[in-house]
Amino acid sequence: MAFRRRHWIRTCRLFKRLTHRYAASPPSSATLVLLSTAGIVGLVAGLGGVLFRELTDRLAHFTFPIGQPTLALLGISAVLLIPTLGGMVIGLLLYRHAPGTIGLGLDEVVESVALWGGRLRLLRMLKQAVAAAICMGTGGSVGREEPIAQLGSALASAIGQRLYLPEDWLRYLVASGAAGGIAVALHAPIAAMCFALEVVLAEFTTAAVGSIVIASVSACTIANLMGYQAPVIPVPAFALISSWELPLYAVLGGLAAIVSLAFVIIFCLVDIWFTSLEYPADLKPMIGGLFIGILGFHFPQVLGMGYDTLTKVLQSQFPLYLMIILIAIKILATSITLGSGGMGGVLAPSLLIGALLGGSFGSVVHHLWPTFTAAPSAYALVGMAAVLATVAGAPLTAVLFVFEFTGDTHILMPLLLTTGISFCFSQYARGTPLYTVALWRHHVYWEPDNAQDRIPHLQVVQIMKTQVTAVPTTMELSELARTFDHLGLQAVLVIDPHGAFHGLLSLSDFKRALICEATNGLTAGNIATTTVATVYPDEFLSVAVDRMASGDLWCLPVVDRSRPPRLLGVVYREDLNRVCRPDGMRTGHNTQNG
Repeated sequence: MAFRRRHWIRTCRLFKRLTHRYAASPPSSATLVLLSTAGIVGLVAGLGGVLFRELTDRLAHFTFPIGQPTLALLGISAVLLIPTLGGMVIGLLLYRHAPGTIGLGLDEVVESVALWGGRLRLLRMLKQAVAAAICMGTGGSVGREEPIAQLGSALASAIGQRLYLPEDWLRYLVASGAAGGIAVALHAPIAAMCFALEVVLAEFTTAAVGSIVIASVSACTIANLMGYQAPVIPVPAFALISSWELPLYAVLGGLAAIVSLAFVIIFCLVDIWFTSLEYPADLKPMIGGLFIGILGFHFPQVLGMGYDTLTKVLQSQFPLYLMIILIAIKILATSITLGSGGMGGVLAPSLLIGALLGGSFGSVVHHLWPTFTAAPSAYALVGMAAVLATVAGAPLTAVLFVFEFTGDTHILMPLLLTTGISFCFSQYARGTPLYTVALWRHHVYWEPDNAQDRIPHLQVVQIMKTQVTAVPTTMELSELARTFDHLGLQAVLVIDPHGAFHGLLSLSDFKRALICEATNGLTAGNIATTTVATVYPDEFLSVAVDRMASGDLWCLPVVDRSRPPRLLGVVYREDLNRVCRPDGMRTGHNTQNG
């Protein structure tokens, strides 16, 4: 075992020298190494995506074995119990073993690519993937596309960090992993490539495009070899009966923008309501699961990922009144699932909401003008792209998704018109994509145009907090227990009697010290971690970002240059994130208490 470990360390060091050598060599050599690594990432992400799809399918079949149409036969107690138990497991898994986890999951990937050089914690992402599978398998109204993309990104980040790749390459590989995951989830490699470029990376360089394309194709190849060749959503043939239909599609685009904005607003209101509840965070998913069970008993079509319901909408199997009702219920169910702390994505719910809207609109116009309008399924297909474009803030991705599903060039004119009107109307109304809202929940206000340009010109002293909670090295464990309990802190800084910085003491280290038998005489100075990364007040924020990202830290103590160093303040990760806010605001709460 020790021999294999030494051999692996030597291999990684050799690869590090090779990659840095190729990074400084002619562009063709560096690109070859990057694309080769992207191919490996695609294979790994594809395998992970296939396993995740299998896990969610088997879990859903186990929890609801007789399917949605006869769900009522289980009885209201069983339908209420399954999502509630799922929420309880999610709360225990995430909020006790992966604190700080919020909702969509993909927001952490975007934040990592934008601010932290693509560094992700694999174990944390694996816990979130398991929680997402449980959420979907027990009736949570979310999709599996974003969790699969997040899993692919985490695996890519782990590979890149293990091989000591340059930061830009690591960012490209994380986006490539997301593309591979989306490609497997929906069997749409072109749209997956665009999704990674448009949503995750927000960068269209030659190296980025090349690596993402290779990863997307590799992931789809793995899925095909493992038997996942059929499209996830069987779609009917599209027909444009007359050019007079184009004004009707334009109206559909306006309606899609209104519904998408309502989706985002309801999501925010539900999230605020759950945040205001004075219950422990690990209990809130269980409360959300109870609400989902109530909705699912009356409207079983909103439970789970919704692919079966989407297929029936595209086959025009639902009456008009039911489709209109399901639009509101699906929005509410998805908002409750994510707002209460569940894990999953909004891509599949957005497609279903768009199909319901388009199917409803198509039923009305086809009833009024049957001679020159297509079947409602045609409008349902176009509505899918229109809602997805606005909710995700990715119009090109939405168009390519639906185009890959149909493979029909006749859909392009109404598809582009409806999607363009929906997206432009949303931008005019200052609508915000759900992925951006999820970043706001992390207190990340990121704009790709100016975020990275602002950081190098600011110093640590401009954002550091001078009001910090520090304990002396002589404080005993009993007094430390009262301090942690009274202030609700996750960690405290430790200083010596002269005010010099000694180290950092986390709540987990304190609990481990309490377990030990010989606790008599122990003080804060004895159990504090003394090897803590620090930063000087006159250093630039880019230095703080690198140190915080390399150690995956939530704060950096700010010290002076004396020996021993004197504690001046602290820089929090949320404050660094806020630097990227477009209007330059620095307001917000201190993260020390949470």
